[in-house]
Amino acid sequence: MQNFNKIKMPQILNFRLWLVIYTLSTIILGSIARPLFPDKTLFIFQTIFILNICIFAYILFYKSLKRSVFFTSLFIFQIVWIAIFRIFNQTFYGNPLGYNPLDASFYNNLGVLFSSPNYLDLSLSKLLSHYTQGMDDWGFPTIVAISYKTFGAEFGITFVAILNAVFVIIGTIFIHKIARRFTTDTNARAICFIWATLPFSIYTSSVGLKENYMVCFVILSIYHLYQYMEHPNLKSIILFFLFTITLLFFRTAIFFILMITFFFTLCLTNKSFAKNVNRWLLFFAFLSFVFFSYAVDFIGGIRGDVDSSTIGQQAENLISQRSSIVVYSTNILATIIGPFPSFISDPIKVNYITIYSFGTMVKMLLSIYYIYGIIYIVKHKITYFYPLLIFIALHSIMLITTFYSLHDRYQWPQIPFVLLLSLFGFLRLKQVGKLKTKFIVGLCPLLFLAFILVYNLRLA
Repeated sequence: MQNFNKIKMPQILNFRLWLVIYTLSTIILGSIARPLFPDKTLFIFQTIFILNICIFAYILFYKSLKRSVFFTSLFIFQIVWIAIFRIFNQTFYGNPLGYNPLDASFYNNLGVLFSSPNYLDLSLSKLLSHYTQGMDDWGFPTIVAISYKTFGAEFGITFVAILNAVFVIIGTIFIHKIARRFTTDTNARAICFIWATLPFSIYTSSVGLKENYMVCFVILSIYHLYQYMEHPNLKSIILFFLFTITLLFFRTAIFFILMITFFFTLCLTNKSFAKNVNRWLLFFAFLSFVFFSYAVDFIGGIRGDVDSSTIGQQAENLISQRSSIVVYSTNILATIIGPFPSFISDPIKVNYITIYSFGTMVKMLLSIYYIYGIIYIVKHKITYFYPLLIFIALHSIMLITTFYSLHDRYQWPQIPFVLLLSLFGFLRLKQVGKLKTKFIVGLCPLLFLAFILVYNLRLA
């Protein structure tokens, strides 16, 4: 029989600490940022949104809900806030796609063009080949074009946003399935809650970007890789390759990262390889750095607009703005603990990038558990988690070498797995001495707060 007694909030959902740090950061930086701080209307909107997330968590974990009710509630939360975001964007910016939308406008224009009665002879293949740069631009435009063609441009833009929420919840369900392999249902739900309510997922859903669709396919690929790893069967391997191939049409590099992850997972079935897995891990990491430029040129040839020279140019542009030591150290640090939350920014980005800063901050504060989890896994050679480590490691190398580690949008594919490892690290950290636990958990938020202040004050 279903237990409807009050349950304890999972300890990893430390909203009191998160709200205190977020509030302190906002007060301190808001008092000195002035024109670089968000407009007061935008700030009020962000505050209401964040408080709503925290209140919703207490409501959702107050009772022991059936899983179907739990995931349906998360879906409703997504839908409601996507609608609120759209209304806010239309009212505040005069555009449902938000402030100065570039990619979102591109996708929307393709959908409008394809659904126009004046373009009956325009096939989808012609549309994609003529208006996109390469095959990894075909995935989301295909979804948009078909949606607009089916429902019309006026409702199509709304349907794509609703479908975004569907893909977020599908990914959330499979994150839960992976988490249940090593923890309780309540802890698994806690990670699912964080993932499904991260402001960036709702922001991208509301403004019409591809990230939630893409990451859903990544989650499904990793899940079926685990299915094959535990019980080798043809169905799991077919589904893994099906979802992995889909990534060719969203972000080509992730397809190759998943294929390497699959190869490494196969190697783990060899006892000799598994016994020396850490040495092999270092060897593969070395190869990744050595051959990265060749991989970039190869993938860029498929994609059409990226090569190692463009990446080098980006690094030079960043170094020209500040010292090379600051650029490289910030880039590496942001890859490990997450993108730094922006409370203040330049006059353009301040209009949108601060709106999902709470989620970025939460991910940063969970990083202490993520780092501890990795150390514990590697130290004890827990090969079960190595597929996650390989995917994150390869993706992180890509972020470091391309200098995209500070962008939530580019870190997004690895965030669900970082959350899973954060939960594992949290569970292991609870088993150590209380004094040590309190010291680590207490010190790191203060350290991360210092990082946040320094990172934001660089503009002020």
